[in-house]
Amino acid sequence: MIQKDFIERLLERLGQVLRKVAQREQSGQHEEALDELREAYRELFGLDQSTLCMLDAPTLLAMLQSPEQLSVLLPLLRADIELQQTLGREGMGRVLATAGLELLAHAPSAAVRAEDVVFLLNRVPEEKWSPRIRSVASKWR
Repeated sequence: MIQKDFIERLLERLGQVLRKVAQREQSGQHEEALDELREAYRELFGLDQSTLCMLDAPTLLAMLQSPEQLSVLLPLLRADIELQQTLGREGMGRVLATAGLELLAHAPSAAVRAEDVVFLLNRVPEEKWSPRIRSVASKWR
């Protein structure tokens, strides 16, 4: 029961964050939308964006309190990547997408949405895929 409550709170908070990000984006407040995402990374995962990009996938997964948190992290990553691209920061978007794919490669049983996985795969050129990312791609494409 405690685990179910925890997951419900995570999903509720994810919805709140994504709504705020969308509102700020629609009003042209892209940097403020990024601030909302940065705050969500800290609040929900105890991470900042640079830590997310620097740590290897096994270490990041060990920092998550539950495997279900990955299903919340991926939509945040997706929103972050979309904002990075809107701001012309495609390189940062690829770094974030690669981090998300590496997480998936190390957590193959995670319950994630196919559309999030395909989104990430489409943001990293195939020639940049590691063998682990190729294995993720073979399952989802």
